[in-house]
Amino acid sequence: GRPIPYTVTTQLRCFSRYPTTTKIALWEDDSILFHDRDALIDSATYNLGDFYEEKATVVVLQGTLFDQPWDGVTEPYLYIQTNCTHGFYTQEFCLELQPVYKDDGINNFHDIADLFGPDFQRLDDMIKPCHYFQEVKYMRRTFQ
Repeated sequence: GRPIPYTVTTQLRCFSRYPTTTKIALWEDDSILFHDRDALIDSATYNLGDFYEEKATVVVLQGTLFDQPWDGVTEPYLYIQTNCTHGFYTQEFCLELQPVYKDDGINNFHDIADLFGPDFQRLDDMIKPCHYFQEVKYMRRTFQ
């Protein structure tokens, strides 16, 4: 494998009357040999105003993956912490990023469906329990 630049974009909205916060981290699964930890590629925190006065927020996370994605070994994924939930409690979930193909192979620019809370519909096939990837305590440290 070889290092490769990688970018994920999405639009973030929260259908809420109150400001909410969403924290997103881009990780590369199984990327550090002989470690139980994955590689943190990029992370960001987004403070959203109320739904009625604000346009969708554009999210861009990018960095270098250790290996060509979707080679059957290392895969990028998103870890998300948000209080854009029914009741405003903080929820966390992970999204498995599926390959996007272009004419000459696999694309390293990935645009995913809108992150539109609190229901986050159309993401069902991407949502995985976070422990599927690595111990969640490592992910949580990103935003402590």
